[in-house]
Amino acid sequence: MSKIVQTDGVLVSRFHESKHEGVSGRTYHTLDQPSRKLILERNAELRKNKGALRDLSFGRQLASIPTLDYYALQKKFPKLRAASAKDRSEEMMRVLRMPEYGYLLV
Repeated sequence: MSKIVQTDGVLVSRFHESKHEGVSGRTYHTLDQPSRKLILERNAELRKNKGALRDLSFGRQLASIPTLDYYALQKKFPKLRAASAKDRSEEMMRVLRMPEYGYLLV
């Protein structure tokens, strides 16, 4: 059984109950981000057209990171949760330079 518990328009929270031979088992919680695919597709399009992001009024956009991907990055790279904004920024730049995270760049 899967039941949507809550959605805030970005993330969908679900509880799943596993059943074994008709007996209720454990309950698991999962988060999903339905817009993740759209974000990654837009990133790919923006990488194809380097001049697409010309408005620099708020600075230069380097990446667009889906929320769940950011949560996973925070687990893998604890410095992304550092108290200092400078430390968080330096760690994010280091992570974005890694080839395996190139899909997050615009």
